[in-house]
Amino acid sequence: MAKGFNTRILHTPATRKDVHGAIQYPIYASSAYEFDTAEDIEGAFKNTRPAFAYSRTGNPTVEFFETRVKNITGAQHVVAFASGMAATTATVMCLCQAGDNIVLSPKMFGNTVMLFADTLRSMGVEVRLADFTRTQTVLEQIDHRTRMIFFEVLNNPFLEIVDLDQLSSLTVDKNVVLCADTTLTPPNVFDAARWGIHISIMSSTKYISDGGVSVGGLVIDHGTFDWAAVPALNALAQQQGKNAFAFKLRKEILRNTGGCLSPFNAFLQSLGLETLSLRFQRMTDNALQLAHWLEKHPVVKQVNYPALPHSPYYRLCQQYLNEKAGGLLTFELESQKHCFAVMNRLKLIKRATNISDNRTLIIHPFSTIYADFTPELLKEINLSEGLIRLSVGIEEVEDLIEDLSQALQG
Repeated sequence: MAKGFNTRILHTPATRKDVHGAIQYPIYASSAYEFDTAEDIEGAFKNTRPAFAYSRTGNPTVEFFETRVKNITGAQHVVAFASGMAATTATVMCLCQAGDNIVLSPKMFGNTVMLFADTLRSMGVEVRLADFTRTQTVLEQIDHRTRMIFFEVLNNPFLEIVDLDQLSSLTVDKNVVLCADTTLTPPNVFDAARWGIHISIMSSTKYISDGGVSVGGLVIDHGTFDWAAVPALNALAQQQGKNAFAFKLRKEILRNTGGCLSPFNAFLQSLGLETLSLRFQRMTDNALQLAHWLEKHPVVKQVNYPALPHSPYYRLCQQYLNEKAGGLLTFELESQKHCFAVMNRLKLIKRATNISDNRTLIIHPFSTIYADFTPELLKEINLSEGLIRLSVGIEEVEDLIEDLSQALQG
């Protein structure tokens, strides 16, 4: 019988057994590794004798973290990076060449959109924006140079859910890589491969990192795409087959750009995996109770949370997430001035920008994570100046309600 999610995490076998038999896989805080002979180190550099040579390209602690993620996702390959942004950048560099294009949802984390709109566009990769809640608009942007469709399954901070049945069938017909940021839908509640996603990218800084103590990112290759269909990988696919994407990602992009995850952060995030489902459930329970309470408050204009029965995304939340929408919710007030006044009156909830810290955090998206957006982009995403984002933690929900109540009353 297949083992449960938590059991698989806790009992993931190490690919290289610790010499002392430590139950918790240790931190290998070393930049380099000794070889017995010159021939051995030559083999490591030529990939004829797999071994750790330098921690920018591989480290035992990082490898164990990757193995745990692979074990709970059933993925073909997992490659860890220094941040979610590093993971996203590396994925694009692996798939795209100058002249290629990417179809992108503009309703994503602000820095992700700016990466595509500014940095990658200046490198010759065309970015085409589409409304992912209307699949036809995505289809209209695809042509023979489209290499990747990129979106967030549950987008931040809009909390829209994409219809993956429609989107995945579209990418099969067009033979285009379907790449999803699954940061807000971690593997304890969402099976990306089941819904046709070829590559998942996660900021492991968020739900995986227990308590917001480390930064990291993951690229998860589900082993379901023929990499020979991607011009940048075609030649390599003749040699590596289904391993082509991960081989280039690790052996070229990670090695040459240096966005490696530190062993210490890998250790912390490996520990975070052990309590992921417990923390996620507590945050989800708290968020749902807060959403119901906020709906009844007279000064709150609107509450966005996909697990609310009246949400336009409730059916998709049931279908893809088993109604577990996580710890992020948003609510709308009259104006930015009102938002700031409420935030400044809070005594318990922290004014900070992370998601899924154990503590509850609050932020005003318009003035912070979207501050660099052009007027055109702001119009495209239709972001309200009165929107507040709440990342709900694991405190007693009664204490959170008390804090919000006094802040909203003024």
